Amino acid sequence: MNYSKLTNYAAKDLLLHGDPRKAIKGTEVGAEFDAIAIAIATKVDSGANIATVAASQIEMETGTEVALRSMSPLRVAQAIESLGGGNNVISSPKIIAADTSYIVASYLKVDSDLTINGNIMVILWILALTWATWILFIAVMGLKRARDAGKLSRTAYLLGLPALIVGVVLDVVVVNIILLTVLLLELPSIEQLTASARLHRLNVKFTRYGARGWLDKWRFAVVRWAEPLLDPFDTTGNHI
Repeated sequence: MNYSKLTNYAAKDLLLHGDPRKAIKGTEVGAEFDAIAIAIATKVDSGANIATVAASQIEMETGTEVALRSMSPLRVAQAIESLGGGNNVISSPKIIAADTSYIVASYLKVDSDLTINGNIMVILWILALTWATWILFIAVMGLKRARDAGKLSRTAYLLGLPALIVGVVLDVVVVNIILLTVLLLELPSIEQLTASARLHRLNVKFTRYGARGWLDKWRFAVVRWAEPLLDPFDTTGNHI
């Protein structure tokens, strides 16, 4: 509930001396402080009534309603205590945050299966796997360099073979079919299964005939962006 002043003390200043109403009585002051204490103990900043205040604490503890509420320090302390205590409690399906004195406290009820947005998670996975593919590409180029120099032992070859296999699979499925399809705004071709082959085709095409139109210019820009990520690590120095 909101606090409402019980006694108008400023009005007493306007009364004449000798008027018994001018005196400030202990009972009045006591009642005022009692009203303040009740307001603090039951206050909900959203303006709800006292019945809703009690309901808010139950919702906070059980997560029965999707709501963002601010509650009285006492009720927040009680609710957090029921959830295991601590200054900051995160317990699905509700998130509760409070400072150490419980002066400021609020909670947000969320679904119990809350996760990062599915689309964002897919994008993050694609980017992470693309990075992993690039790392594997560098490793495989190192094996190729050792082989060309006649220094690749059978043991090193066998240890590096899984990196080659995994790298090719990621290159075809993640980088070429998924990522480059989105970046290049074109469907993949069976003739260029790997990302390198696809980028090489576009590089040759645009270098020889030029890029015409915004789409070709965009695709050529993607190729140019990929070149310094791949060419320096190829033994020929010209991967795409």
